[in-house]
Amino acid sequence: MMTWPWPDDPASPRQGRTPPATLDKRLTQRVAERLRAHPSTRRARLTVEVQNGVALLTGTADSPEVERVAAEIAWDTEGIRDVCSMLRCAEVPRGSTAEGDVERASPERKTGPAAMVAGIATAWWLTFLLIAALGWAGVVIACVGATVALEVLRGRRSARV
Repeated sequence: MMTWPWPDDPASPRQGRTPPATLDKRLTQRVAERLRAHPSTRRARLTVEVQNGVALLTGTADSPEVERVAAEIAWDTEGIRDVCSMLRCAEVPRGSTAEGDVERASPERKTGPAAMVAGIATAWWLTFLLIAALGWAGVVIACVGATVALEVLRGRRSARV
C-alpha cells in the first residue's frame, strides 16, 4: 500500500515545482515585455493574459500586420503552448465592408411577399407530412424546424438595411 505524502513534505516529488498560477504570471509578463519591445506592437493597445500556458491576446491592433506580429511574438515566447488571438483590427482592408455594414441581398434572390408566402406554405405542408408519417416524433421535428425557420426569417429581416 502506497501512502500519499503531505503537501509540505520535502521528500515529496512535487516539491520545488512552480505553481501554475505563478508560472502563468511570469509568462504573461514575458509576453507583454516582448510585445512592448517590438516596434510593430509597441503602440498597439493589447492585453495579454496567460492561462495554463495559453496566451490570450485581446485589444485593438492598428493593422492586420500588427495582429500577425503579435501572435507570432506570443508563439515564439518560451513556455507558451498555444495562442488565442482575439485582436480586433482598427483598419478595414480594402474591398471589405466596415463592421456593422450589411451586404444587401443579391437581386437574383426572391425576397418579396410572394416568395415569403410560398415558403410558409411549403413549410406547413412539410410539417403536416412529418406529423402524419412519424406521429409525436414528427411533432418534435416540426417544432424544431419551425424554430429554425423563424430564426432564419428574423435574421433576413434584420439584415435588410
